[in-house]
Amino acid sequence: MIFSQNILMIGSSERNLGKTEFICRLIAKQSVISDIVGLKITVIEDVDGVVLKPSSQHCDSFFQLDGDFTIFHETDKAGRKDTHRMLRAGAKEVFWVVALRSKLPEAMVALEQMFIDYEIRKTTPVVLEGNSVRHLIEPGLFLIIKGQGRDIVKESCLQVLPLADKLVDSYGEGWSIDINQIDFNNGAWVLKEDAAAVILAGGQSRRMGQDKASLTVGNGTMLQHIHGQLEEIFPQVLVSMNTELPYQLLGSTIVNDIAEGNGPLMGILSCLEQSDHEANFICACDCPNIDVRFVRHMISVLQGYDVVVPMCNGRPEPLFAVYSRNTIPKIKEQLARGVNKVQDLFAELKVNYQTLEGSWYTNLNTPEQFKQFSSKV
Repeated sequence: MIFSQNILMIGSSERNLGKTEFICRLIAKQSVISDIVGLKITVIEDVDGVVLKPSSQHCDSFFQLDGDFTIFHETDKAGRKDTHRMLRAGAKEVFWVVALRSKLPEAMVALEQMFIDYEIRKTTPVVLEGNSVRHLIEPGLFLIIKGQGRDIVKESCLQVLPLADKLVDSYGEGWSIDINQIDFNNGAWVLKEDAAAVILAGGQSRRMGQDKASLTVGNGTMLQHIHGQLEEIFPQVLVSMNTELPYQLLGSTIVNDIAEGNGPLMGILSCLEQSDHEANFICACDCPNIDVRFVRHMISVLQGYDVVVPMCNGRPEPLFAVYSRNTIPKIKEQLARGVNKVQDLFAELKVNYQTLEGSWYTNLNTPEQFKQFSSKV
């Protein structure tokens, strides 16, 4: 696997979804800031070097193939191909790789050498059109453009669909994310969600015996560890706590409870009222590992619901969930009745329950659990 944080890989679930137009707008935006490289990879299906149905797949690409793979350095801005459009959009260099699937590893080695020859560094932003090499390349960001409300997915995309960092809906002349949400910072691509993150750091930590937020993790605290994961993808991070921080969390806002003594539900309400975004990812300060891809998925399925709640081993996790700001009135009503259990709120809301899979999710409630976690950091 090639790990390349400077590569933004963009695929699509079917043809004619505006993928190339999306890429060209992104290239045009980034080219004002720095050099950017365009890359298109076309895969020809084969079995042991024998091409499968060449007449029905990428006909033009098949006839461009010379041997097991061919790498073109595009120099023509006047043509109609995707690579011509990338050059016109502002890419400094554009390359097109056509390869047999069985020879993709060799093609990637040759491409790396070509990048070296053209002095394209690991810190140079690259936009890659295609998803067939996702099993060989771990990009900084992987987006798949799909038709809004459509379940059609071509075979090559179906295989890598679970690996996408974000599914982007295509509708008419636009997409479900804004180009300006995508940035290239410090040699890596970043997609900022149109959402806020809320870290609940005001708990009493009775079973832990000390403040969870101040537990030492690596060279910082638990709160800093969680904050560092969230600030990469959220334009706004709110920290719910009723004491002053002894250290600085850049780019975050400390939110005190409107009224103390009402548990995490009051912390959620207080932060929702301070949030600039409709969608808000709520995270307790005892969940040290955050699967960003799963969080993005929860945000993407909030539309039409009040809350998206993961189910872990058959139990809901209300303090690792996505809440809409339109839950504010119901939260206020419940608190006014003297009911502060978060889960009781769900009977009054439209909830989208999502299965949480994998071993990454854990809650640290006791010194023993924290010690086990620390041994693996």
